[in-house]
Amino acid sequence: MGGRARRLLLTGNIFTVTVLAFFSALVVGAVIVVLATPTAMQAWRSFSYEPGVALSASWNAITAAYGSLLTGALGHPSAYAHAFATMDPGALSRAFTPLSETLVDTTPLLLAGLGIALAFRAGLFNIGGQGQVILGAVGAT
Repeated sequence: MGGRARRLLLTGNIFTVTVLAFFSALVVGAVIVVLATPTAMQAWRSFSYEPGVALSASWNAITAAYGSLLTGALGHPSAYAHAFATMDPGALSRAFTPLSETLVDTTPLLLAGLGIALAFRAGLFNIGGQGQVILGAVGAT
């Protein structure tokens, strides 16, 4: 197999694995949401004679959970629309607070992941990512 074909195959595999990991995480999360929602579990008890009710209750629970997750992480689109329509500084601040807090919370995780990825790429084994982040925070303080 030529170098170009091999690179294409490996790149395709990396993309496929990433997409499959993402969707399998969504499916496992959806199953957990359904199992943790009392109304969905109650509807599943009557699945044999009302399957539409069970599936509808499950779908409602999943969309509510993932919708709340996205709204909590990125903010609500209507809040952005209102903030841009009025250009009120308070409304802009409230609209962008969830997004800015998400970025604040994910930055240390991203930096720790990059540090560990760098060590793995160099052929080393690094299990001290959490300690490195803590000592980096202490040093920065």
